[in-house]
Amino acid sequence: MITKDTIITDFLNQYPEHVHILTEAGFPCIGCFFADGETIEMGCLEVGIDVYDLIDTINEAIENSPKKDISDKPNFTSGIKE
Repeated sequence: MITKDTIITDFLNQYPEHVHILTEAGFPCIGCFFADGETIEMGCLEVGIDVYDLIDTINEAIENSPKKDISDKPNFTSGIKE
């Protein structure tokens, strides 16, 4: 779940398929240096939009998107002998 305290780059790394939500909301520099330490709330204040409306939009999009298949990720524990 994304909150107003979520760092923008954390959101982008976790849900890159939803970057359009921030760009459509008017976030000016999604990939800039400041996004690395800026929360979603701070970004909303910068562009003048309601943080709770944006959070609702983001979480609804995440909830309605297809679930990620993590089965193809590497299994770092395979081959470890006990």
